[in-house]
Formats: sequence, structure tokens, C-alpha cells
Amino acid sequence: MLSLAEAQAVENIADLLYDFLPGSGNNKTAFPLAAAQAGVGEFWTGGSKRPAIVELLKLTLERRRSRFTALIIAIVHQSMTWRRGKGNPLTRDEIDRLNAALPSVAFKIPDLLDPAFLKSFGEPAKDRAGVIADDLVRGGRSGAHRPADGIDQPEPAGARAAIRGVPDGPVRGVRAGAARCLPLDRRAN
Repeated sequence: MLSLAEAQAVENIADLLYDFLPGSGNNKTAFPLAAAQAGVGEFWTGGSKRPAIVELLKLTLERRRSRFTALIIAIVHQSMTWRRGKGNPLTRDEIDRLNAALPSVAFKIPDLLDPAFLKSFGEPAKDRAGVIADDLVRGGRSGAHRPADGIDQPEPAGARAAIRGVPDGPVRGVRAGAARCLPLDRRAN
């Protein structure tokens, strides 16, 4: 029987793996096929997908712990094919989150930590909150515009005016940092 900490970790890993593969209906890539490939096919219970994933992970850890790595590798391998075919390829962020969760069940899988494998996904994308945080650390005065790719570019002249519909620079009668609201008929075009 799994400890409470391991049982919670299994729940978390199941959440991460949920979108990796379908639960059924595919002859080449699906959770039951990955389980069979890893030698634990009898642990796939079918039915509702998330409880079946939880049961698969739990029974593999309890009864055939030595096959857990093979199971995770089979799931990831099949997911790379299935997700790419759906136009939604597996991402570095998903692999990073999986790698972060696996130690909670006492596993680190070298194949998933392999720098060449991780590099094949490109660099992990910095989320928008990280970009904003970086700008705040610099005092918010970088004078740079950061698109989604994270590359600094000068902010186009008049960009603020185009966004807000008001001219750049201070507005008379409005304290610094305050938003300027105008009735619809007085807004700049």
C-alpha cells in the first residue's frame, strides 16, 4: 500500500499525464497500449480515464515498481506521436512538470532528464508573468517591449497612444499614474 504522500503524488502525476494520451479508441497510441508495452497492461482498468490512470500508476508502484520507469517512458513516447498528430505537440513545460513530480514517488528517469531530449523541445518558454516580474525588478523602466518570444525590442513610438487612444506624455489635470477616462464622444480617434 502506498503512503499518503505517495498516493497524493500519484494523483498529481495522473493530472499531469491526463492529456498525454487518449484512454481508448486508438490502435497505435493510448494509455492501455502504453501499459501493455511496459508489461503492466492488466493494471489498466478502463472506464473513466482519470481514475483509470490513477489506478494504473498506483498498481504499478505497488505491484511492479520495477516497471514504473518503462510505463512513464512508454506514455511519453506514444504521447509525442499522438499529440503531434493532433497539432498539439508535447511541450518542454509538460516534461519539466513531470520531471518535477516524479521524485515524490522516489523516481528520476534519466531519459526524461537527458539534455539532448530536453533541448529537442527548445528552450522553456518564459511565461508572461515572468516577463512582467523581470521588468518590475528592473524598475519597470526598461523602455523595452517584450513580445511572447522574450526578445527585447524598442517600444514603437506612439504605441501607448495607439493602445489607450490618448497621446504619450503627461495629461494636464491628471496625476501621474492615474488612468484617463473620457466619455465615448470625447475619445481620441
